[in-house]
Amino acid sequence: MAQRTLEYHVATLVARAVEASGLGDVALAGGVFANIKVNGAIRRLPGVRRCGVFPHRGDGGLAVGAGAALGLSLSPDAFHSPRPLTTLSLGGAFSDAAVAAVLRRATCRHERLADPAREGAALLAAGRVIGWFQGGMEYGPRALGARSILALATLKGVRARLNRELKRRAWYQPFCPSLLESEAERFLADYGKRPDRFMTMLYQLRESERERLGEIAGVDGSCRPQIVADGSGVFAELLGEVKRLTGDGILLNTSFNFHGEPMVRTPEEALDAFRRMPLDHLVMGPFRVDR
Repeated sequence: MAQRTLEYHVATLVARAVEASGLGDVALAGGVFANIKVNGAIRRLPGVRRCGVFPHRGDGGLAVGAGAALGLSLSPDAFHSPRPLTTLSLGGAFSDAAVAAVLRRATCRHERLADPAREGAALLAAGRVIGWFQGGMEYGPRALGARSILALATLKGVRARLNRELKRRAWYQPFCPSLLESEAERFLADYGKRPDRFMTMLYQLRESERERLGEIAGVDGSCRPQIVADGSGVFAELLGEVKRLTGDGILLNTSFNFHGEPMVRTPEEALDAFRRMPLDHLVMGPFRVDR
């Protein structure tokens, strides 16, 4: 009842603001709008043409909007630019040499890959669960293919396994999917050619896909996807290779951390977490680390 009350009153507030202002483009930020049922209701309101939730969906994200409103010079430039925000991999990246040095010091078994996307996809297609560490860490609370734990979205039982052994959540709670934009129309009934790049909003899976993709679906067939532009980087390449091998350009994607711990940021943190996690492999930069 609390959830339904929240949806009703917040949607009513936004509907009145749209009507009073005549503006159909709605930008949302702050902890309440992190509720995907709430922002899903707003996205479906009459008069709303476009609806976006700022990627740092908690109250901490409000600081960026406040800075922009005050005309402050924000860094990086992506936040103070007429161009759309296209990436959240804003944390410092680590060179291949830096990653190699960490692996050598740890004396763990590893192999340099000719093509991390292709070989990572082969592991996933074989039913493995992998840690994926590429580029700079994401800004905000979502794993978007830089610090992720990945598995096939069709891998039966993986939700219960990860909830039990890693995230310590209720067994029925789904994980989020990452999918190629070229696959969005196929999987999402209400896609409407409005991609959410940052895993912030509610969509409904098509009825025909709900059983097959049950690991990433809520009990009502809803999901919170990251819709990845084709050809946009190594994570898109990974999804493309998964599609080539399995027919589905979609993966289960959850953050690279234990319950109660922050997401891993550095190669050392990734290696430490991998050693404690029930993962089969770690693909970090151009290297594969085995159990």
